[in-house]
Order: sequence, then structure tokens, then C-alpha cells
Amino acid sequence: MKLKHLSMLSLIALGVFATTSCGLKKESSNVSTTNPSITNPTYEGYYSSVTTDILSNSTSLKSTLNQIVSSNVKKISYSDATTSLKTIDSYDGDYVECIYTGERLGKDNSGSASGQWNKEHVWAKSHGFNDQKYDAYSDLHHLRVSEARINSSRSNSYFDEVSNPTNKDDYGNKWTSTVFEPRDEVKGDIARMLLYMVVRYEDSTLDLELTNDTTLASKAENGTEGYIGILNTILKWNFEDPVDSRELYRNEEIYKEQGNRNPFIDHPELAYYLYKTECESKSITESYSLSHITPVLKNDSKIEEVNAKIKEIGTVTLESKTKIEEAEESYYALDDVSKSFVTEYDILNQARFDYNVLYSKANQDTSISTTMDLTILSDTTGSLALNGIELSYTAPYVNKDKGIYAQTSKNAVLKVKNLYDAITNIELTFTSNKPDSKKPAGTAAITISDGTNSTSYTTEILDKSSSHLARIDVSELDMSKELTITISSSFSSAILEQIKFSVI
Repeated sequence: MKLKHLSMLSLIALGVFATTSCGLKKESSNVSTTNPSITNPTYEGYYSSVTTDILSNSTSLKSTLNQIVSSNVKKISYSDATTSLKTIDSYDGDYVECIYTGERLGKDNSGSASGQWNKEHVWAKSHGFNDQKYDAYSDLHHLRVSEARINSSRSNSYFDEVSNPTNKDDYGNKWTSTVFEPRDEVKGDIARMLLYMVVRYEDSTLDLELTNDTTLASKAENGTEGYIGILNTILKWNFEDPVDSRELYRNEEIYKEQGNRNPFIDHPELAYYLYKTECESKSITESYSLSHITPVLKNDSKIEEVNAKIKEIGTVTLESKTKIEEAEESYYALDDVSKSFVTEYDILNQARFDYNVLYSKANQDTSISTTMDLTILSDTTGSLALNGIELSYTAPYVNKDKGIYAQTSKNAVLKVKNLYDAITNIELTFTSNKPDSKKPAGTAAITISDGTNSTSYTTEILDKSSSHLARIDVSELDMSKELTITISSSFSSAILEQIKFSVI
């Protein structure tokens, strides 16, 4: 993620966009097994208006993307779209590829009979624009070659996962009378086409929206608005099925012919910024957005300033304190997106760790401590890093503003590494969600192990009225090893609010 603006070829070379084959579960001599080559893309500056401030506001982001993808667009007639798809969905020049089966079909064999191909509106045209007067009707970004029979089977169904299909085929497609689940290989492709339609058609003439409401998702509309679903599933598919080389190829060809790009192929992480609340409800959180390349932010002077300060630290000694603190102050002043572009952050983290080790060995100072606030967390798995110490965790439940929960028969487990030698105590602060001390909750049991030796501790009775400190002597454990902290609870919710590593 610590990358600036790169060309698409650079992204491919760096493996930022994972590629997947279009191979299918059904074996056939007519199934595509390779993807078309990609010509040199030329879209530098296309997303330059997507600034950090824009990314932080989903409404502004949607509006900005709409302006970008609606500029310089050439309307393609529906009849001309047939010719266009012969190139855009081509395979070896003589064939086109069906999106739902991956089968190769003769490029001139279009029609409505079984074995022929026709144009599939991935965003079903009855969901908002059942008339050729609308640009969406012939928008190449969501038109795909489809074998006529499977196109008819999909009909105008919305997309979702189907647990009890009334129909399925050998390619992995499953469906009912209202819901269609495509084969795994194209779930992300379909998701990114639908996401494009949401930002492309966003005005008084036609407003398209993804929804989690099955009634709306099934509803046929014509003009002014249209819905399809299911939103949470679409976000999940975008995350789980990365952009492949066929999508990159299509995006380039459509850009040449229609004049606009699909932002969610160039930058899949935009889905996170557009639907942050929904993504986080599906545990698609910041780690998702940072797993791709975030747009713009190239040559950011503040980022370069932080990198420069980190480089100035050099070899860490006891005299490095001021330089480390100045670099840390500059780093923590950045917004979260900009932080991800600080290429020297690992060096800063290591410098803080090395300094703490030197200082603790030299002074055995009781003021040396690192306290991690766990009430800032919101996911059941995650990690934190502070002062060189790295902590990862898994828990049955996490509540932002409260902390990490351990529950009856469901332990919370923390892994801690890069601890400095002089640490002798680990302090854990607990509370409970029980109403008051009149209804005592129970206790939490803590075991800390270095893999060879371990120490245990049981808290007093926990309740909501106050915090409870568990101070555990770890002087007999090996701080050079990764420590495992296991927390079990005798009741429904022992809540860990913070953890402190100290020299006593």
C-alpha cells in the first residue's frame, strides 16, 4: 500500500492487482484458458480530482466519480454495441467469451437461439432504463457477451448468494426465479460493473442504486431511478475476487471506444470509501482498502517530509530520542490514508523499539511503559503497533469504545512480539457490561506464555461500576519470544480495555 500513483502496467508488475485465470469447473475445448494481452494504458491524471478530503466523504466521492466517468463519453448505439463486443469480449480474434460460462462462441454467431450469443445487461435494463434512449442501455461497461440460454435463465434477477437454488449448471451458476448467483470466477467482475453503474448514473434523469432490500432489488423500474442488489454481497464479491487481466483489457478497450473508465477496476478499494459502513458490517475494513493502491496522493509534501525525518534518525543511540519523537509526531499528524504512503514507517517503528531497549537497559526506569488503548478497535481480528511493540488479536466480540470481549467458552487471544528485555510487568485493565456491583458478573482468567514457560492470573469479580487492574509479573518469561496472552471468562463478557507493558 505504500505506493504512489503508478501506471496500470506497474500495478500488474508489482502484483497489486492479483490475476486469476478464466478457467472453469466444466472442461471443454471451447472454454477460455488465457486472457488477452493488455496494451499500454494511458490514463495518468484521470483520477486527480479524488483528493484525500474527497475520499473521506462518501457523498463527495460519489459525486466526483460521477463527474469523472461522465466526461468525454461517446454514446454507443445498441446495434453498434454488438460490433464493439466482438473486440471487447474477444478471444483469439475469432471467438467471444460468455461471461457466465467462459465458453468460446463464434464472434459472428450472435442471435437468440441456444449456442448463439447476445448482449447481457449485467444491470438488468428493466431495473431503471428499459428504453434505448438512456445511455445506460448501451453502456459497454456493463454489456457482456452471454450465451442466449443462460442469458434467458438469468433474466432480470438481482445478484446474491443462493443457498437453495431451483436451478444450477455445470459452470457454477445457481439461480431461483428472482436471484442469480454467477460462477465464482466472475463474481468480482460483476460487482465492479454494478458499482460503476451506481456512480455513472446519478442524476435526475436516471439514478441507479445498489440495495440490500430484496423487494427493491426485485422491482422493475423505467426511468428516473432503478435498484438492484444485493449490496453487501456485491461488496463481498469485489473484495474476494480480485481484478483479473481480462477486466483490465476490457477497461482499456472501452476507454478507447466509449471514452470513460470503470474506476472500480482501476481502484477496487474505492468501494470501501463509497460504502464504508456496509463494508465494516461485513468485516471488510481498513485492511481491505489498504490492500490495494489508493488513488492520487502522489508527491505529497507532508509524506515526503515524514520519510525524510525518519531517514535522519540513522543508527539508533540514546541520543536519538529527539529525532525519533519528531518523526513520530509528524507521522501521527497525517491522515490515515497518507500514513499508508509513508514508505519508511517500518524503519521508524524499529528505531523506537531499538531506543526503548537501549534506554531500559541503561536506566531500568519505571517510567518506561507502552500502553495500548483497545477501545479504539472494532473488528474481531486485527493488530496494533506502538513504540516498536506489535500486538495482534482474535476475539469472539469487539465493541468500539468498550474493548475486546472474552466470553464463556470463547477466549480472547492476544499475540505480542518485539518486547524489550527490561519489561517485567504486563497490566490488563478490565470492566464488565453487567449493570452494577449488586449483580456481580464473574472473573477473567489470564494465561501468558512464551511457548516454554507461562504464568497465570485470575481477576477479582468484575462489574460495570469500575475498572479492574490485573498486574501480572512476567519477569520469568523470555521477552525475546512472542508472548501469547489467553483470556477466558466465567461469564458472558469480561471486557479488556487496555494493556500496558512496563518496567517495574
